[in-house]
Amino acid sequence: MRLACCFALAASVLFGACAWGAGYASDENFIVLAAERQTADMVLAAAAEFADEAARKWLGKTEFVAERRTWITVELTVDEDQGLFWPIDDPRRKLHKLWIATSPERAVGSTLRHEMTHVVFATQLSTRLPAWANEGAASRCDEHDRAARRNEIMRACVDQRRWPSLESLFATPRISIDDETSYATAASVTEHLIARSDERSFIEFALAGERLGWDAALMQYYNIPSLDVLQTQWQAWTAQRVRRPVVAPTMGRPVNVFGSATPLRATGS
Repeated sequence: MRLACCFALAASVLFGACAWGAGYASDENFIVLAAERQTADMVLAAAAEFADEAARKWLGKTEFVAERRTWITVELTVDEDQGLFWPIDDPRRKLHKLWIATSPERAVGSTLRHEMTHVVFATQLSTRLPAWANEGAASRCDEHDRAARRNEIMRACVDQRRWPSLESLFATPRISIDDETSYATAASVTEHLIARSDERSFIEFALAGERLGWDAALMQYYNIPSLDVLQTQWQAWTAQRVRRPVVAPTMGRPVNVFGSATPLRATGS
């Protein structure tokens, strides 16, 4: 089913390329398809910058270099803000696929930066990150509105004394796009662990947890004896944090970075 969806996406991209024509740009790592060449050029430049940034921050690499390119399809819209990434999971495919439907500002800002974090992890790591760690890391690129929404969810957990289980979250293979609580929890526990060390240690821990078990990995990287102890410590940390003002990356005052580009309505996936 997933493979069929990927082939369908590839077909839609090819037909889109014929229809849009001039909205194409590429380098050694990315191919960008958009409605206009100016949009494609700017998204390509931003994708290269964000991928290098993520590779340095999370993996300690000097730059981003991928064995396979990622095809980025961009739809500008005032009604949507979402992205979907399909990493190569079949030998017959030659390209990773990324689709974003968002505003002109976020197409070269937070939404693209979020998705580039996923691209870097999928293309630079030998094994797949646990879903919670993948989303938790990418969430650090999100703007204030998303961070504020996650803070509201965590505040409700504190007020109601109903906490998500980290054991269940760490074991889940995939977080549903509609599961706001799991996304908020993943973002929160990621912040908590990074505050105790740094981004590179967090990635090493997440990979080790899958290999060694979470208790052993927690002891090795954070001197925390078990997942139960992390649950208790994270809840106390969260209870204090949700009372503070939300801090998220500042993207600056919105501007129409694409000039007269006409927004397109997102069609979904």
